Amino acid sequence: IIWDMLSSCAFITSVSSTTGYGDIIPLTLGGKIFTIIYALYGIPIFIWYIVKLGVLFRVLVMRLIFWGVKIFEVGCFNWRKKNRLTNVLQSASEEEKMESNTLYKELTADKRFHPCVIGVILLLFMVSVSGFISYMEDITYFDAFYACFITYSTIGFGDIDIYRISLRSNWFNLMIYGNCVHVVGYMIVSAWISSILDRCGISTRKCM
Repeated sequence: IIWDMLSSCAFITSVSSTTGYGDIIPLTLGGKIFTIIYALYGIPIFIWYIVKLGVLFRVLVMRLIFWGVKIFEVGCFNWRKKNRLTNVLQSASEEEKMESNTLYKELTADKRFHPCVIGVILLLFMVSVSGFISYMEDITYFDAFYACFITYSTIGFGDIDIYRISLRSNWFNLMIYGNCVHVVGYMIVSAWISSILDRCGISTRKCM
């Protein structure tokens, strides 16, 4: 692989994300020293950045769930209001509000609900991205899904590089198809891990 600007950016991304496919490696002494120095600073900054994005993504998902539940409650309450007599509704409205609030609190307090929702989002992301990568890189769908798992779990065996062909073809693919997909994938994984840790009683806020 020729060391040009696109290859250098791909190398920097693989180092900071700790994936390390192995297709681009430093050969000279100066390159190896630079890699060590950059990794010492780049990896912690990247992890901090991804964790912050994961927390933000998780908050956004929980806000969407919150507003979804509230809209459902308001819709049910208005439907009941139109189909009951006014005097009966006045006596029962407070009880219905208490029941709906109790249901909402149970939904939001159940920590198992959070990992399930974000886990489904992660699965849908990997399924859709695998199909896109299979088309872009001209590999089978299973190989694309396997490569996505190896990438976003930061294992990085190097046997299949999901960005080997298209990533370094032009700057658009590098920034959108390469970096943005990378960041979004790691962000969702970070949010999922954070929700699991909270479910186990381990607060991630104390660690940041």
